[in-house]
Amino acid sequence: MAAVQSRRAKFLVVRALRAVGLLKLADSCKYVLGQVKARASNRRFRARHPGFATPPRHLAFDALNHVDWDRYRETGLQHAGLFARVLREELPGKAPLEVLEWGCGPGRLIRHMAERMGGRPVSLTGTDYNPESVAWCRQNLPGIGFAENGLDPPLPFGDDRFDAIYCFSVVTHLSEAKQLAWVKELRRVLKPGGVLVCTTHGEAYRYHLATQDEKAAFDAGRLVVLGQYQEGKKWFLAIHPEAFVRDRLLEGWTHVRRVKSLAEEGVLQDVWVAHKPGQWRPSAEAPHEIAGPSHEAGGPSYKAAGTLHEAGRAPRFSIIMNVYNGRRYLREALASVFAQTVTDWELIFWDDRSSDGSAEVLREFPPDPRVRYFLADEHVPLAAARHAAIARARGEWVAFLDQDDVWTADKLHKQAGVIDASPPTLGLVYGRAMRFGDVRVRDFDRHHEFRDLPQGDIFDELFLSSCFICQSASCMRTDYVRRLGDFPPQFHHCCDYFLYVELASRYSAACTQDVVCWYRMHDQAMSKRYYTSALHEALGILERWKHRVRPAIYASNHRTHSTMLGLGEIISREDVGGGLRRILRDGSIAYLATRPFSIANRTLRRALRYSRHGVAKRPVYS
Repeated sequence: MAAVQSRRAKFLVVRALRAVGLLKLADSCKYVLGQVKARASNRRFRARHPGFATPPRHLAFDALNHVDWDRYRETGLQHAGLFARVLREELPGKAPLEVLEWGCGPGRLIRHMAERMGGRPVSLTGTDYNPESVAWCRQNLPGIGFAENGLDPPLPFGDDRFDAIYCFSVVTHLSEAKQLAWVKELRRVLKPGGVLVCTTHGEAYRYHLATQDEKAAFDAGRLVVLGQYQEGKKWFLAIHPEAFVRDRLLEGWTHVRRVKSLAEEGVLQDVWVAHKPGQWRPSAEAPHEIAGPSHEAGGPSYKAAGTLHEAGRAPRFSIIMNVYNGRRYLREALASVFAQTVTDWELIFWDDRSSDGSAEVLREFPPDPRVRYFLADEHVPLAAARHAAIARARGEWVAFLDQDDVWTADKLHKQAGVIDASPPTLGLVYGRAMRFGDVRVRDFDRHHEFRDLPQGDIFDELFLSSCFICQSASCMRTDYVRRLGDFPPQFHHCCDYFLYVELASRYSAACTQDVVCWYRMHDQAMSKRYYTSALHEALGILERWKHRVRPAIYASNHRTHSTMLGLGEIISREDVGGGLRRILRDGSIAYLATRPFSIANRTLRRALRYSRHGVAKRPVYS
């Protein structure tokens, strides 16, 4: 009773802070104090478990409300054991299981699930709406597949994929509409007869209800949502009466039951089990898909659809489009391909398991024998998807177009002219790109905005000016790219920069000074979502070539990237203390101090330039 009273008192404070808009500030203070409080115990933990990967502190706190690694490990083992036991009971036998954790966060449970399954073979996949958590899990939890999902459905998987799905404290932080939509989506990807195990805030969380209206709604079987906070985050709370779970949330499911009280196992939330209607069959007994995946020697399995072009002569250009849930802007990107004045191309449309109907956009265009459609077996990071698509290219040159960018109609024509005028040692061709979307129109490459783009040996320039080439404005000699082999696994988001540096270290580059591409900026752009991860990878590329880069260039590049990375960590509140230490230790205060003047200078020069020559106009395709 005392514990309940203590929790209620704490939550009354939370409600007061929520009401006056100070909950985020209080949360930040708790984060800092939590790090101080756990410092000694975390040091002891690392000494006891030297090989145990712990997530970044800000990811742990965001998902778990603490940064205590003993607690992270012990509760992970305990709760993974609970879910594993329920799955074994609900799907008895020894057949392998394909299991999804929806909302895996920084891997607290999923990292222990295989060992907790009692020797039963299991294939694990985790998804989360936080791309940083997914990226960390991919890098630190081998043997498990990870993918991103949005705050809203869908998931990047086909129908009837998983034998079981579990989620711990996920629907507890969503609105009623999103909960219902997500349970419907989970039912879609679950096999007939498959099991869903999820937790809710039930009667044990009644102390959250402070007003008579909230208590009356709960007693009447209605969901109570305590919002005034970002949905999906820990302080956006949903309290679930049992009637709501049975009659609304899990309506239409079979064998719905609530697991008996698990307080002794450290679980205060209600644990619900439900089955998708139908008869479950183990994977070994599942019927074979009629149009199953085909395989080419040395390549990944894929499903092919559409018309495959088998001309006697290879096309000059293989256009690579790696597509993952790109429906929003895909139509315009495709239109810019079909509008090219050069027609000697093939389009490799690599569908990385999109779930938003991206392939339907492709079908809106008239059938074209130059289009080759591939559906990946599973969603993988962009670097791996790029490599898989390049392996299918038949053209002399591979030209990349991201799903949200737009080419000018003469893009390939201008670059073909550059290729014709260059020696066979040419490995990379590129042109200017313009940024547009949720930013003012300007050059993609601020380093060469008011001067010519470099040509010939551009290796040093790629470290002096970092990644100044837009991927969608480039094309590369196919044979030379293949000689580089696979992308190193640590470069998920900087695979374009990796390619430029590797090619420039061996071959020459040439360019057209004209605009050939429009680079779209928007809220879901990878350059925004993975900003700090990309800076980490850029530093990794610098270290990879440390032996070749001139010392002065190395030092300047390292200082600049470290400064921007530290600044990014501070602004995003990923690691405020670590970001400040990074700037003071590895960065440049002088760079930070002069940056506002540099930005103001570029802004003024742009205004003068555009007033004289006008702002470049983006091509419009009907």
